[in-house]
Amino acid sequence: MEKLLYENELCDGCKKPLDPVDDIVVCPECGTPQHRACWLEHNACVNDALHAEGFVWRTAGMQEDAGGFDPKKDIGNVCGTCGTNNPADGEICTGCQKNFTEDEQANAPAQPFATAQPSGTPKDAVLPPFLRGVSADETIGGVKAQDIALYIQLGAKRYLEKFRKLELPGVKIGWSWAAFFFTPYWFFYRKLYRLGGIFLGLTFALSVFFAGPTAEIQKIFLAMPLSNITPADMAGLQAQLTAYAPVLWGMFGLTLAIRIAAALIAVPTYKKKVMADITSMRRFAKDENVFRLLVIRRGGASGLALMGSVLLYDLLWMIVNQTVSRL
Repeated sequence: MEKLLYENELCDGCKKPLDPVDDIVVCPECGTPQHRACWLEHNACVNDALHAEGFVWRTAGMQEDAGGFDPKKDIGNVCGTCGTNNPADGEICTGCQKNFTEDEQANAPAQPFATAQPSGTPKDAVLPPFLRGVSADETIGGVKAQDIALYIQLGAKRYLEKFRKLELPGVKIGWSWAAFFFTPYWFFYRKLYRLGGIFLGLTFALSVFFAGPTAEIQKIFLAMPLSNITPADMAGLQAQLTAYAPVLWGMFGLTLAIRIAAALIAVPTYKKKVMADITSMRRFAKDENVFRLLVIRRGGASGLALMGSVLLYDLLWMIVNQTVSRL
C-alpha cells in the first residue's frame, strides 16, 4: 500500500495516530487530516478556530530530498494533479503517488529524436500549462510569479501581465473585458464573492427599477401585427417608443456605468485577493507541498459559483416579472 501524506501523523482532535484503515476526512479550508469522529464531535474542523488566522496544516516529519533539492526554493516537477513540487528527476509524485514517467509516455507524441535535458533541470513538459514559461525568479509585488500562476490557474499568463502593469508607478486601476461583459457573474467565477454580491444587487436593483417601463415596451411590441404592417402602424410604434426614449437611455446609461465600474476595479481587487491569500498561506505553510495543495484548492475559478449566481439572478428576475405582470 502507498504511504499517505498524513500516515502516522497525529490527529489534532484526539491526538491519536492516523492510520490508513481509519475513517479520515481532510478539511478543505486548512488541509488538516482528522478522524471523522473528531470532525463530527466539533461539527467542524478541529482547527476551525485557527482558520481566521490563515492556519495551514503541515506534516511533522516531511524533510527535504536527500539529493539537495529544496522544494521551498527550487522548482522541479510540479505535479499537475495535486501541485506537489517534486525533485526534477523524480519519477513518482510524493504527494499523490502519480507516476510521471507513465503519464509522460502516455501523453507525449512519438518523436524520432529527442533533445536530452541536463540533470536537475525542470522539464517544462511536466509543468501544468499555466506554469509553463513563468520565470522561477520573477516576483510581482513581493510574491513569486509562479505562486500567482498556480493560484490563478486558468488565464494565469493574461492576469500576470495585468498584475505587472499595476506595479508600474502611478497605475492604480486596470481593465477587464471579461468583467465588463459578464458583470456580475465574473466576480463569482473568480471567487470575489463580496464584490459579486454587490454588483449582482446593483444589477438586480436596476432591473427592478426599470421593470415597469420594460414590461410596457414589451407589450407595445407584442401588440404589433405580425403581418400586413401599415405605415400607420409603424408611425404609432415610433410615437409610443419615443415616449419611452428617456427611460431607455437612462437604463442604458446606468447599466453602462455599472459595467465600466466593474471593469475598472476587477483586476486591482483580484490582484489584492490573490496576493493576500498567497501571503497568508505562505506565512503558515512552512511545508512547500502543503502550501501548493492549499493554493490549488483555494485558487482557480469556480464554475459552480458562476452557475449559482446566474440561476439566482434568473430566479429573482422571474419573480419580479411575474409580480409586475399581475399589477
